[in-house]
Amino acid sequence: MADLFTSSEKSDLESIFDDLHDTFGRNLIAYKESKKTVLSTNADYNFLYNNVRGGATQTIKNVVQYTTIKARILYEDKQRETLYDREANAQIKVDRPVGNVRIKVDYDGYLYLKDSKRIELDGKTFVFDSDVRPFGLFSPKYYTFYLRPAE
Repeated sequence: MADLFTSSEKSDLESIFDDLHDTFGRNLIAYKESKKTVLSTNADYNFLYNNVRGGATQTIKNVVQYTTIKARILYEDKQRETLYDREANAQIKVDRPVGNVRIKVDYDGYLYLKDSKRIELDGKTFVFDSDVRPFGLFSPKYYTFYLRPAE
C-alpha cells in the first residue's frame, strides 16, 4: 500500500510542530522527590539489627532535584467550560474543574516529568491530575499532562 506522504514530507510536517513548540513553549520547573545523601555514618551501627552502640548513626541531607522544562501551557480557567472539551467530557465521563492546567512537553520533558512529584508554574505549585497522553502527527512525539493546583 502506498503512503500518502513521503518520509521527507513527514519530517517537514513534524518540524513545523517542533517550531510551534519552540515558539510558544514556556519554561516551568519540575521537582522530583528529594535525594537523601548520607553525610556521616557510625562504624558501630549494625544495619542487620538496626541498632547502634554509642549515639547517633548518621546525618542525612535532602538534596532537591529539579529542572526547567519547556512546555506549551493552557490554563483551563480561561476557557469557557461549555465549549472546551465538551465532546471529550461526553466520551470519557470526566469533568475537568476550573483551575486545572494542561501542559504539552517533548520526549525529553516527558522522561523527567514521569517521575516528578510537583510542578511550579507562574509562581504556583501544581500536582498531576491524570495519566500522560502521547500524541503526534505520525508517531508519539509530544506528551500531555493535566495538572491541578496543589493548594
